[in-house]
Amino acid sequence: MQKYQESSLKITYSNDVILSVDDMKRHLRVTGNDEDSLIEIYLKSAMRYVENYTRLLLLEGTAQQVFTLPMMVSSTQFLITGSTLINNQYLSLGIGNAISVTSITCNTESDLTTQKAITSTYKLLANMNKPRIYVPDGLIFTDNVAPYQITVSYSAGFAECDIPNDIKVATMLVCADMYENRINSVKQLPTAAEILLSPYVVNQGV
Repeated sequence: MQKYQESSLKITYSNDVILSVDDMKRHLRVTGNDEDSLIEIYLKSAMRYVENYTRLLLLEGTAQQVFTLPMMVSSTQFLITGSTLINNQYLSLGIGNAISVTSITCNTESDLTTQKAITSTYKLLANMNKPRIYVPDGLIFTDNVAPYQITVSYSAGFAECDIPNDIKVATMLVCADMYENRINSVKQLPTAAEILLSPYVVNQGV
């Protein structure tokens, strides 16, 4: 069972777009070039909207996720045998389409500035709807003390050729809604976009 809870998630997004401005203009039935830069801004904003809704990265980027012990749980409550933390066997990632883990480090409550590497054997379970880092033998620490925080750095995102068409169409629908309704327009997803995206939404439950 997971004891650590996500306390922060920092994402570095790609600056590219999943559709060309010309593709988006065809969807909008726009023939002139006067609004090309505006349409590109809307397209990038629509991508962020879809990414926030699904918790997926549409193009490859990086994430740094910090997990912290809940206030009501003390690190001394964990069962530690030797230097192995038994009770915490997985960490739920906040971005669904994780590709690879760059590093896992930790620090203790008494020393929040020193990051120490975790030497456990771990596996990335890149299930898009419920991504996890699984530690089959428990988390291993050098000081026999359960860390206060664990920091996971990883890459995530679709390769451009692998982006599902449903997500592309949903992004176009959101972008079109922004383009056509320019006064604080997107309060909720257009119904068709929500239906298209629902199979891809990351499950944040335990």
